[in-house]
Amino acid sequence: MASANVTLVRSIVEAWERGEFGSVEWADPEIDFVIADGPAAASWKGIAEMAGGWRDFLGSWEGFRVVPEAYRELDGGRVLLLLGNTGRGKTSGLDLGEIRTKSANLFEIRDGKVTRLVAYWDRDRALDELGVAGESDSASAATSRGTAPADSEIGEVLVEADALEARVRELGDQISRDYEGRDLLLVGILKGAVFFLSDLMRALTVPCEVDFMALASYGSSTDSSGVVRILKDLDAPIEGRDVVIVEDIVDSGLTLSYLLRTLEARQPASLEVCALLTKPERRKVELPIRYVGFEIENRFVIGYGLDHAQRFRNLPYVAVLNEG
Repeated sequence: MASANVTLVRSIVEAWERGEFGSVEWADPEIDFVIADGPAAASWKGIAEMAGGWRDFLGSWEGFRVVPEAYRELDGGRVLLLLGNTGRGKTSGLDLGEIRTKSANLFEIRDGKVTRLVAYWDRDRALDELGVAGESDSASAATSRGTAPADSEIGEVLVEADALEARVRELGDQISRDYEGRDLLLVGILKGAVFFLSDLMRALTVPCEVDFMALASYGSSTDSSGVVRILKDLDAPIEGRDVVIVEDIVDSGLTLSYLLRTLEARQPASLEVCALLTKPERRKVELPIRYVGFEIENRFVIGYGLDHAQRFRNLPYVAVLNEG
């Protein structure tokens, strides 16, 4: 169960994900807002100055988006948020292109209000200053807590368990709003999506049904075979149903493209995709993915349902496979 402080930070991030950066009801009137590093390093005092700082910051981005990765509760009423940022950078009228960063925000909370917010562009600096274990230490730390088997093939943790929990809950809220009063059918893609689908269903507040398909596209190697076969089809027709395909990961998109064409031919009322992970760098076909948990780099990942040669599905986080 998340603490009140972590729950508060999650609600702030959910507003940011909706683009509601001007929402400040969570802030103490005398809040200190600090950008600790980078070219925009500065500090502001009070809600009005903080709002101005936000406006200046957002003015240097186009399509700015935050992607929460982990929430770490520290002592003294502090919560450290590890997050990714994406968008197109702009400065002095110049388009700097697509920018992806991994940053950290430190929230200091008293009596249910944020009294100090420190934004770090350099995540490693934040971790060092706060004495918090870095991402490369996460797998070994998890192993020492007994949450994962010790295995040399388990590499860097990309998405921690608490970030998965938070993001799945957010996706559940979004899908619940979108499908209120509709005939929702979730189609889970075996085997990788089982963990994600189970947690997602529990996060929904609207009625739904579930069915499964199994497709052959990955074998024991780390690359897609490029061959798509239906090993298990749906148990019931989907004509007239509002269908959401639940995938663990979208890589090249070839398998999902085939699946979309197959299911569209069965005349559902609507057909959308919810993917826990996507790899934009690997995409070979453009696909309409309405709900995305996390965008990740082009690395082979395991855990939370994802496997390598049928192993590692039970890991509570998403980690990189060490192929050495």
